[in-house]
This record gives sequence, C-alpha cells and structure tokens, in this order.
Amino acid sequence: ALLKVYFTAMNSADISQMWQRRDSTDNEWKSIPMQTSSYRVLSTQTNRNGVASLSLLVQSLDKADVADYRAVIFLSNLRQTSDIITIKVRNSTADHKVVSVFERSTADIGITFLSEAKPLYAALIHKESMKERIVALPEYSPSETTHLSYQLENVMSSDSGHYTFRVFFDDGRSMTAEDILLKVKMNCRPPFIPVNTVMIKEDIAGSENYCYTVLCDRVDSVYLFEDQTRIVCDTETGQYTTKNGLTPCT
Repeated sequence: ALLKVYFTAMNSADISQMWQRRDSTDNEWKSIPMQTSSYRVLSTQTNRNGVASLSLLVQSLDKADVADYRAVIFLSNLRQTSDIITIKVRNSTADHKVVSVFERSTADIGITFLSEAKPLYAALIHKESMKERIVALPEYSPSETTHLSYQLENVMSSDSGHYTFRVFFDDGRSMTAEDILLKVKMNCRPPFIPVNTVMIKEDIAGSENYCYTVLCDRVDSVYLFEDQTRIVCDTETGQYTTKNGLTPCT
C-alpha cells in the first residue's frame, strides 16, 4: 500500500518528515522506522508550484499494519500533522480453495471481492514458479461484487501448486488474495479388457483416485482369479496400486 500526503512548501531542502501508526493496543501514535523490510519512506517531491508530497510504502501487510497512519512534517522549524490515512483490508473469497483436474484439461481459478475502488490491473501468480498471467477485468460497479477468473488450459504436472490473485486499484492500493491450491492429477493407461468380461470405470468416493472393475459377461462364467476383479489408479503418480492385472472369466 502506498500512502501519500500533499502540502505547500517552496523548498524541499527545508523539509523533514516522520510517519506514525496508531497502535491498536493502547491507541497511541508510534513512530515508524524510516527503512525496514515492511516500510519504506520515499524521498520528498516538490513541483514548480510549491506543492510537496511525502510517501510511505507499506511493503507487506500484517494484521497490525491495518491501521491509521499520519505524517508529521517539520518545515522551517514548524511542526504540522497530516490528515489521518486509514488502511483497510479488501477481503476476497475463492471460488474453490482447492482445484483438482486431470492433465491436459482446463483448470478454472477465480475469486470474488467487493471494493469501493476500481480495479486497474490484475494478475494470477503461480507462487512456486512466480509466473504471472494477466487477468481480464470485468465491468466494475462499486455497489456489486467483482469476480475475477482465469482458465489454465492444457495443464501439466508442472502447473500444480499455489496460486494467488494480485489486484491493483485506482486509489493506489493493492490486494493479494488468499492462496488457491491446484492439484493436477495423472491418468493411468487404460487396462486391456480381459476375455469374457465387461469392464466398468468408477470414481472412488472420498478419494482423488478411480478404479476399473470387471464383471463376467455371462451368468454361467466364473472369475479365473477371484482377487483380481478390481484395480485402482493412483492419480498422484499415474500408476496402478497393484502390479496384477484384471482377471478374465471362464
């Protein structure tokens, strides 16, 4: 989040500044260090009309950083305090926190959020590779929720991992959405259909795996191997969980 205040000053050389954050525990104003991993105070800018600006870049937002801020300006031995700037969190909701699809299929990843500011730019980021994909922005209405979505086509195992949406708004703020986990499953090679059987493919309830089961195609037939009527495909590896194939009927 970028915080900025403006004031009148003819010479930026006479300006010094200090940023403060209101502490949520005691409601007192506490000074912010000039340069840390979380905060960065930018240099003062003054235009030809004598309008100066001070900026504070909040580089990473923790819970304590969602608070009130103000700039304290020292100008020609005079102290001025800016208006209060409040950082608010824009909450987003994932369509699905876990998206599970098979290789070479399409994965739909999306979020919904409500914002008083208009989105200007959005990207979907794969956190493991840091690959960034630009997301098309829908029509915006401040009174309605905004839905962002992206289709990953022909996904492979390398596309698995955590994804997040990063959105930038016209008020200078940005939002990083909650992580969405993409699981890319692998198919097993279809087995040969044993003689005198009918083969059925079924999903396994409560599991990402599936199985093949054989039935004898005649009522007077029997299984050659009673313990080989079913094989399970492990979709994480794309391999069957047993080495034995399916039994024929005789």
